[in-house]
Amino acid sequence: MEYKVTDRTIEADKKKYWLTNTFLCIEEFIKRHDFSWNKFLIWFQYILIPSVLIWYLVLS
Repeated sequence: MEYKVTDRTIEADKKKYWLTNTFLCIEEFIKRHDFSWNKFLIWFQYILIPSVLIWYLVLS
């Protein structure tokens, strides 16, 4: 169930829909690729954390 964002959608709802859609996409991706938790934690540790840190440093 994906939410649609239109021109009349208020900003708070846009953020809520964006977060919900992101979590739904991640959940679908994990189901489709049948990740084990071990692979997910390795991916999280080596890819996602450095990207978030770089993103934080660039924006600050």
